[in-house]
Formats: sequence, C-alpha cells, structure tokens
Amino acid sequence: MEIWLDNTIFSLQRAGGISGIWAMLISRLQKIAGLRLRYVERPDAADNIFRQRLEIPADSIIDDYRLPLILTRYMRVRTEAACPFIFHSPYYRRCSSQLARNIVTLHDFVYERCGTHGDIATKVHVAQKTDALRHADAIAAVSASTLDDMHELYPDINVRSTVIHNAPICIPGNPPGRQQNTPDYALFVGARAGYKNFHLAAEAVKGTHIRLTVAGAPLNADEKHKYASMLDSGQMTIVEYPGDRELSRLYTSALCLLYPSDYEGFGIPIVEAQAHGCPVITSTCRACLEASGNAVISLSEMTARAWRGAMLSLTELDPRDRLIAAGLRNAAEYSAETMAKKYVNLYESLL
Repeated sequence: MEIWLDNTIFSLQRAGGISGIWAMLISRLQKIAGLRLRYVERPDAADNIFRQRLEIPADSIIDDYRLPLILTRYMRVRTEAACPFIFHSPYYRRCSSQLARNIVTLHDFVYERCGTHGDIATKVHVAQKTDALRHADAIAAVSASTLDDMHELYPDINVRSTVIHNAPICIPGNPPGRQQNTPDYALFVGARAGYKNFHLAAEAVKGTHIRLTVAGAPLNADEKHKYASMLDSGQMTIVEYPGDRELSRLYTSALCLLYPSDYEGFGIPIVEAQAHGCPVITSTCRACLEASGNAVISLSEMTARAWRGAMLSLTELDPRDRLIAAGLRNAAEYSAETMAKKYVNLYESLL
C-alpha cells in the first residue's frame, strides 16, 4: 500500500500541536510492515522541532519547493502514479491525481467559530478547507465534537467520516512520578489567542500563594506590559517552547493545568496533563470534556473568582488524589499506536 504524506505542516509551524501529532503518526507508520511511504516536503520543513526528530530517507521525499510557502500551502499536489494510492494531508491540501484517495484530518473550526484572524485570512483558509472536505474520499475528525461541527457547518457534505482521536505528544515515564511536596504553581500550556482566555488563568492566581507557569511562545509586547507586575514579582514565569523532558517535568510538578478555552478541536494538553498525574481545570467546551473523559473540574462560570476557587480546592489531598486517579484512567485510553492503527484501517478501506 502506497501512502503519500503531505509534510507542509512542518513548514508552517516551528512547533505546535498539529505538527507534533503529524510527526508522531509518521513515526508509528514507519514501523508498520507493508506500507510504502512517500513524503511531500519543502526544505524548510527541517526548521520544525518535531521534523528534526524523524528519520526520513532522502529518496522517499518529493520536493515541494516550487513557489513561496504562502502560495504552496494552498496549492493542490500534482503527481503521476501507476496505481491508486493514499494521499493524506494534516492541513487541508489535496492531490489532484485521479488515482489519489484523499484523506483529510479535520482538526477544528477555530477560524469559523472564534474569529481570531482577519477577514482575508479567514476567507482563504475556509475556502481551502471547504475544497478539501468536499473532494475528500474520507474525513478523519480528531473528535466527535469537531465532526458534529462539520455536520452543522456543512450539512450537504456526504463523505465517509470517522473520529480518530489525537494522542498526547508529551509522554511521561511509567508510572508517572509526582513530587511529594505541595505544588506551588498552576500551569498554562500552548497558544494564548483570545478564545484561549489566558487572562482568566492569570487573574485566577492573583491574590493567592500560587504562581502561574506559562509554557509556550514568549510573551508579546502587549502581554509583557499587561502582566509586568506579575513577571516582576515572580508570580508569572514563562518557559519558552519547552522540550518534552522539560514539559513533562512541568506537568508532573504542577498543582494543576488551567485550560479555560472557549473552543477546541481536541485539547491535547488536557490528556497530556492527565497522563502525568496533573489535575485539570477546564471550561465546559465540548471537545475539552470529550478529551478529558469528564475526569476534570469543568467550569461554566468564566470568572477569576470561580477559577481561583477551583484551583485552591486542589490544595486539599483527597479531591486532588481522586481527580489524578480518574485522569490517569482516561489518559490510558489514548495512544499513538491506536491512532496509527485506525489511520491504517482507514487507508486500507479506500484501496
């Protein structure tokens, strides 16, 4: 079975959840016998931290460096083949060959639901996504919530669709170790766009003995100004682009993960935190509850007072231990091996 994997996401992201999941899937597919893997890739993919961990034979790479990335990312892949093959893109590109069986991984509808980008960016992204979904031979949504969103936004699409959950990128040791002392910081992981409600996490720790550790991109100028007093006092600490080992340490040592997002396609940090024995406080976002198996404290009240109270409740051992145990059970349901096997089953069903 021949599978073409579109690695454009490595050129679009230096790090990030989608590229991390894609690299994880590739590493598992490489271990499965009987798969002939080819990779559509630009040279600048090497800048991605997850791509740097992969070993891909040079003779299996199809050079996709023809035009600037801003154009290439939206273009269909054109190729010739002697027999039907799978073309799988993690970010809405498709192959125009009549022999290609196009699989689309559907991550979310952030552009459509959250209005986080300008009008032009949103229109271009939505147009590409719509084209990919309408011409797909199969769609793999990362959550049932995301698949429901697709049916709501595209009621006329009648394509074979399934749910293949993401797997956590950052994996702990087995069993995950916990520090014995009482944790003194809450953790915020990932992007901080408006719908992520980062301000709520920052406000929740104010007036408490709990610090906030932020793992992800460096603060921008506006954020530095807004949170200057917290940065100066040490109540907020930024850990820029932590590697797996450092992120694992942060999860393991934290009082909890604060995840107040209004909208997600899946919510990888939730499962990662649970896998490390880190309790999670999240919003009632559908995808967050789905990923968490409801083994979280979920809050519909999006106020600093409510989130502060939930966070401080976890300084008590009994509720904390119960939440940790439930989270560990839920996280055990997710694995890269399971994710890869489900994709292979989908590939085989199309050829």
